[in-house]
Amino acid sequence: MMKLLVLPIALCSLIAAAPQRAAGATDPLLKCASSKLKAASKKEAGKFNCLSKNATKPDQVAFDACISKVETAFGLAFTKADAKVPCAGRTQDLEATADLCVQNVAALIPPGTDTCDLGTHLCVAATTRPCKVDADCSLPKCTSAKLKAVGKGAGGGLNCYSKAAGKAIAVDPLCLSKASTGVTTSFGKADLKGACAGDPSVVNNEINNGCVLPVNGQLPPKAPGCGNGVVEGYLGETCDDGNTKNGDGCPASCHVDSCTITLTSFGAHVAFTNNSGTTISGLGFFVDYPEGKVGSLTTTPAFGVGVDVNNLGYGFTANAVKIGGLPSPMLTLGFKTCQGAPAAVAGDFSCTVTDASDDVGNVVDPSLVTCAVTVP
Repeated sequence: MMKLLVLPIALCSLIAAAPQRAAGATDPLLKCASSKLKAASKKEAGKFNCLSKNATKPDQVAFDACISKVETAFGLAFTKADAKVPCAGRTQDLEATADLCVQNVAALIPPGTDTCDLGTHLCVAATTRPCKVDADCSLPKCTSAKLKAVGKGAGGGLNCYSKAAGKAIAVDPLCLSKASTGVTTSFGKADLKGACAGDPSVVNNEINNGCVLPVNGQLPPKAPGCGNGVVEGYLGETCDDGNTKNGDGCPASCHVDSCTITLTSFGAHVAFTNNSGTTISGLGFFVDYPEGKVGSLTTTPAFGVGVDVNNLGYGFTANAVKIGGLPSPMLTLGFKTCQGAPAAVAGDFSCTVTDASDDVGNVVDPSLVTCAVTVP
């Protein structure tokens, strides 16, 4: 009987797990992000391979053709990934990140500059290597091998994230470790016949921080737009903290206007209306101010009011307290105007009550209390 029970239990487990696997496999945004990460992996690996080939056989025409082929394939892969349901990440934005990665890592593996000791007829750095002229001591094969290894390391790391994105799971640390270990091993082999520039620990660190993490951060499995965690300048965003809420480091619009402060002052007040039928002694609120028209906020509470203010650069959160009841207005605002901007008016401000309490500390429904900014 025990053996007969095993099969139904196993089948139940498989059935329970199947929908989760299917959802990960069919979610178009997950598939799109995974495809873009894979394309970025091929792009970085491809560009390092072009550098690797050029190190042993310098040929500018062939090198340019190699780079062009890699970039064309990258663009086509992104277009294909976005075909069904577009996800965050554009080719031109990722181009800059990947190109900077290649530039910075390649700088850590410059061509060998070893010279020939004409007295011993051995290379100065690669002391066991015979030579007659300095050219005999160049190490193009070593440099080439290390550049190729870097391509595998950067591409391998991004492939790890591609697999994780497609399944909506955390990246496998063993996968990442394998990619970096491969770089270290390949560097050791490259140095056997004469060491060339390139420290594996330094290079691996640059690969992780300059080639893998920045690209992964630009390709979340989310649709383009405010709240996806990626600052998309082409959509007018100046920040994006992964949500569309006010009161934190980035406004609900994902855009903060710039302001060149002048010496001209601008004043306003924060007042509230109480419809709760009880005394309001504690009030939490958020004020959104026109950051393109005013800046350099200062606050002065009414007499006897204690206020804790957190200025966010586009608005501020505040908690005001006064035993016996808060006065209205309860807070005076001071700003400096922005150069070239029209004068701010009351309609440019908004105020939202987030919480309230009465004189003995009982919670009051915040919907029964409203606040507003008055000018002057």
